[in-house]
Amino acid sequence: MGEITLKQYIDKCFRWFKDYVDRRFADQQAAVAAALASAEKAVNKSAVEIESWRKASNEWRGAMNDRERNFMPRPEAEAAFKDLSKQISELRTTSDTDTGRDTGISKTFSILLAVGLAGLTLISAIAAVVSIYIALRPHP
Repeated sequence: MGEITLKQYIDKCFRWFKDYVDRRFADQQAAVAAALASAEKAVNKSAVEIESWRKASNEWRGAMNDRERNFMPRPEAEAAFKDLSKQISELRTTSDTDTGRDTGISKTFSILLAVGLAGLTLISAIAAVVSIYIALRPHP
């Protein structure tokens, strides 16, 4: 009774092989389902990360736009510095001229004072000579 026919043996092998293939196929389906679920999680996470990156990028872009809007362009800054430099040079020239004029006014005042004092001295000397002449002159 322990003997089986060739047909029974081949049927038993086919059933074993069919069960083996069915298990492998089920395992593969489970692995594919797990991989798809993992991929879906990764896609969702990357979508969240991309959105976060876009927000940060927009903030950075906004900061750069603010910088561009608030900072003076280089040609404009150079023109302003050139104009300021010209104004400083003009102020130096004016200051030098004012200093020279003040010096000239001081010298002119000193000369006028000296001439005035010399004139007073001359008038005093003439008055003294006249006084001496009148005092020494014989009276009629």
